[in-house]
Amino acid sequence: MQKLQKTIGNFDCPQIRSLTQLAETQSKRTLCLWSIDYAESHLLPVFEREFPDDTRPREALANARGWLEGRVTFVDAKDTNNGAHNAATAAEGHPAAQAAARAIAHASLTIHVSAHCMGIAFYGAAALAYDQLGLNATEQDYLLIAQQAWLEMEDALRTIAVENESNPARLNWDFWNSRIR
Repeated sequence: MQKLQKTIGNFDCPQIRSLTQLAETQSKRTLCLWSIDYAESHLLPVFEREFPDDTRPREALANARGWLEGRVTFVDAKDTNNGAHNAATAAEGHPAAQAAARAIAHASLTIHVSAHCMGIAFYGAAALAYDQLGLNATEQDYLLIAQQAWLEMEDALRTIAVENESNPARLNWDFWNSRIR
């Protein structure tokens, strides 16, 4: 098996630029809802196919949503996020599931730092590409799947985006620039 990247894409990708431009116009709450919803519907199934008994990523998303709804304390929501990160570590050797768990961890951490929402773009694209194409495709083939995923992510955000949002999140992409290739 070839050495696979943990993430796919960077800020030079036109689809990522478009996605981040839209994200920069939205509130932290909207970014949280978008990343949690997307992770639940598209990335959690990738993880759970390989690790059906590991509930840590599902719990991280549920508690992040619970915090948004006022049912879970911030500390409890953040604590279960550690479980999602640990699930990613435990998924070593399963690149699609591992990338999905990393994306889920970042989606649930969006309640803490809004810029974590891009975890679904960078890790999530890798999870979807590895899940769809297996582990021996070319970088170009993986990138094509990622580009389609980014377009779908932007469509999902656009669906819930608040036009003329009065309180957009303060997003600093430096976190991602230091982690992606």
